[in-house]
Amino acid sequence: MKARILDRQDVFKIVDQLRDQGYEVVAPFVGLGRDTYFDKVTDENRDRIQIHLPNPYYPPKRFVLPQIERTMKINTEAGDIKIEPTYSEPKLAIFGIRSCDLAGSTTWTGFISGATSPTSTTRNTGRTSFS
Repeated sequence: MKARILDRQDVFKIVDQLRDQGYEVVAPFVGLGRDTYFDKVTDENRDRIQIHLPNPYYPPKRFVLPQIERTMKINTEAGDIKIEPTYSEPKLAIFGIRSCDLAGSTTWTGFISGATSPTSTTRNTGRTSFS
C-alpha cells in the first residue's frame, strides 16, 4: 500500500464517495467542550467531521457491535409460531478511526463471532485510519 498526502478538503471527498457508493459512514465529531464521539454522517453534519481528536467518549465500536440489535420477528397466529429473520447487514465505513482501534476491531469482531479469520466478519465494513 502506498502512502499519500491529501489536502484537507480532499479528505472529505472520501466520505462523499463512500456515501455515494451506498455506505453508511461513521466519522468523528466534536461535542460540547472537549467531548468527542463517532456518529453517522448525514448531509446536515458532514461539514462538522473532525480528523484529529482526543479519545472519543463514544467509540466507533458501538456501530459494529451494537448493544441491542433486532435479529428476528416472532409472530404467533392461530397457535402457530412464525420466526422471521430481520437481520440486515448494511455496508458500513468507519472514517477517521485510529490505527490502534482498527487493530483492536479485528480482534474483537473475530472473538465475538468465533470466526477463524477477522475478515470473515467484517466484509461489509470499510475502515479508514488517519494517524
